[in-house]
Amino acid sequence: MSTPSIRPTLLLVDDESTNLAILREILKDDYRLLFAKDGAQALEIAHEHLPDLILCDIMMPKLDGFGTCRKLKQNPATAAIPLIFITALADEVNEALGFEAGAVDYIYKPVSPPVLFQRVRTHLKLVSAEKLAQANLELNRLNNELADTLGRLRGNFEASIRMLSSILEQRNGRLAGYCHRTALIAGRVAAAMGMSDVDQDNVYHAALLHEIGKIGFSNELLDKPQTHMTPDELRVYKQHPLTAELILMPIEELADASLLIRHQHERVDGMGFPDGLVGDGVPVGASILAVTKYYLDLVMGRRVSEPCSRTTALASARGQVGGRFPGAVVDALETVVHSMPEEEGAHAVEVDALHLRADMILANDWKNQKGVLLLAAGLVLSDSMVRQIQGVAKRAGMPLTLSVKRTDAKGATVSV
Repeated sequence: MSTPSIRPTLLLVDDESTNLAILREILKDDYRLLFAKDGAQALEIAHEHLPDLILCDIMMPKLDGFGTCRKLKQNPATAAIPLIFITALADEVNEALGFEAGAVDYIYKPVSPPVLFQRVRTHLKLVSAEKLAQANLELNRLNNELADTLGRLRGNFEASIRMLSSILEQRNGRLAGYCHRTALIAGRVAAAMGMSDVDQDNVYHAALLHEIGKIGFSNELLDKPQTHMTPDELRVYKQHPLTAELILMPIEELADASLLIRHQHERVDGMGFPDGLVGDGVPVGASILAVTKYYLDLVMGRRVSEPCSRTTALASARGQVGGRFPGAVVDALETVVHSMPEEEGAHAVEVDALHLRADMILANDWKNQKGVLLLAAGLVLSDSMVRQIQGVAKRAGMPLTLSVKRTDAKGATVSV
């Protein structure tokens, strides 16, 4: 059985019971009807029930139809309710007064049922269209507010991740800027492989936080090559992807990224850990993270005797296809690296704190007057870091300059 549609509500106002009875007989089958015998009662009922349309006589004692209409329009709660005058005052002067008072239509007595039906139906359609337009405007407003709120939450979420990543980087000078650089390149590789925006975000977040499972490592173990680890150290080391997953999995927005971190040491030949995944069983995002780390370890001189050139690092990654990495992932990495300008890490420029911007890379350690390390060389500045540094400069009341690399983390040339 279908649910009956809700009938529009009409308020009928007339001091003559006979006139109300006539209107009732005409309209009762199609509309929900309310009745008022004078203007004062009409005001009370309209305010309480907010009818969709009001049909009102003009000649009534105490408060006539014109006065009733004006008071309805003065009340914000009832101002939008359309009112049609039904009256025996069939002259242009009174009709003009009716429209001036705020009525939307003017019907002469005796009432013609077809005319009344058509006028009521027309104005109810206009009311529905206006309500729909208002509802759409309100919906758009709410959507915009929601988008702004989600944007702020997203920004706070991203800033929190970057801050946590920076804390991990600052534990070891050789890690400075490493996680952020890994994230930028891995994100580009994911885009080059045609991954969805959501999957790109997961790769980016996984790369930012892939070291988090090492948070409990000693400084000695933190940057030690696996080939130099004792069996006990190696067992501890192999737990870090699982530890990271346990830390991040409860955060719903990072659940998928945590799986990529878990599998960052898997190999397509099945010789990786912790699960020994094989071939296509290794998530593409995890392979992107793995190959990006491998490349940066070589060009940044991590766990090798000295930094390698881009060409050498890419050739080494290419030599691992079918063993560590899928060929398609190495192809995408090569495309991304070749699109980036050559490193100018040995060349730095001095930039006033007020001209710093996000993604600039510190060329030298920033220390306070007592020699305490504040920010390590290689750190990629975030928006929040820039604001903090600028705040320090303003409070000090003197110029503050920092040494940054000539190209930022996105490959753009730093202008002074």
